[in-house]
Amino acid sequence: MRSHLKSPEYLVEGYPFIDFSTIHKNSLFSNKPLLFLAAGPSLDSNSKWLQENKDKFYIVCVLAAVKTLFKLDIKPDIVVHIDDKAISVNFLDGVDKKSFLNKTVFIFSSTVSRNVIESFDKENIFFFDKSASYKIDFGFFYSVSVGETGYAISLLLGAKELYLLGLDLALDPQTKRSHAEGHMSSSVIDQKETENYLHLHTSMLEVKGNFLKVVPTTTTLSLSITYFNDFSDRYLINNQKVYNLGNGAYLKGATPLKTEDVATARFSTLARQEKFEAIKVFLREISQCGANEKDIKSLEEQLQEALRVKMHVLKFKKTAPTSNYESYMKTFYILTTEMINEKSTKKYAVNTIFYSYLPIISGYIFNIFNTKNLKNSKRHLKKIHDIFSEQVIKILDLYIDTMSVYKKWIEK
Repeated sequence: MRSHLKSPEYLVEGYPFIDFSTIHKNSLFSNKPLLFLAAGPSLDSNSKWLQENKDKFYIVCVLAAVKTLFKLDIKPDIVVHIDDKAISVNFLDGVDKKSFLNKTVFIFSSTVSRNVIESFDKENIFFFDKSASYKIDFGFFYSVSVGETGYAISLLLGAKELYLLGLDLALDPQTKRSHAEGHMSSSVIDQKETENYLHLHTSMLEVKGNFLKVVPTTTTLSLSITYFNDFSDRYLINNQKVYNLGNGAYLKGATPLKTEDVATARFSTLARQEKFEAIKVFLREISQCGANEKDIKSLEEQLQEALRVKMHVLKFKKTAPTSNYESYMKTFYILTTEMINEKSTKKYAVNTIFYSYLPIISGYIFNIFNTKNLKNSKRHLKKIHDIFSEQVIKILDLYIDTMSVYKKWIEK
């Protein structure tokens, strides 16, 4: 919900949004190798190679890897971040931002927290839509983590020779560490402690490895592998070559390659200032600042869809038969089809919100009425109906009020 409310904010403020609806062929990244760095364990284990070859690539990294690169004095050309949590600014703790990142360009999702945005020069920041499209016809990403998102961005920017490091999407085979040292979420997973219960971030399973036959991973990381593979199917074209340098999971479309086998001798040295200026010029060419008429019209359509859903919810609140469970659930089902609106050819944010919300809340309702020997079921049904209706209306009112403010702001 929070990310959907946040998404139009930077668009309304006039920030540049990158067109990720297509692959930008024959770009500046088509002629030079691009190294994408994520914050997996392989980032630490290949630090010496990184230091020796830092001037041979365009370097794109995730925000979570910046602290590691700062310690190694490896200045990234582009930093990618998608997390909407304010705490992610802690990835910059101890980093001298003014000198270390003064020639770095930032590509952020439209949901990134403002305190992160305000850490950098506005002139060096570009955005893209995540999960919902408010910048119309510019594309958007739906993914689990920044790792696979950064990979997709690298492909769409036209990288013909792409090297991946730290995008392990697996635990370190020896230490079972999830991320590079210093990462806020870095932890060592104890299989004995987690084998008796399921948890998205700590339950372990095995997947095909990049260099090893199998490697341990977690449920969450395995979801990222799925999204990575999907991005390869969608965006990787014949003349693009991708190499996975990390000792993590095998990733579809990426050829396993040891760092010592990368033929860096054939790469020319790239001057940082020249890279910085060229990247900004290129990104400006494929971006558009602020909202145009099509975006404003779409925002109005998003608002109208939310109002349509609210009308159905208000009718349901008033007329749903709360004296009979079977009759009530039939009416409830009809309402959910209106809230999700799968028949629509247009994707609306409010439908996406309820697509995630309804399965969770429905499960609670079903469980309550499947309880054996439930007494006063009619009273329970009426109470549940009132709570559900009121909460959904609160969600809708928050969305409608927020979008209305954006609409007024953008029309000034």
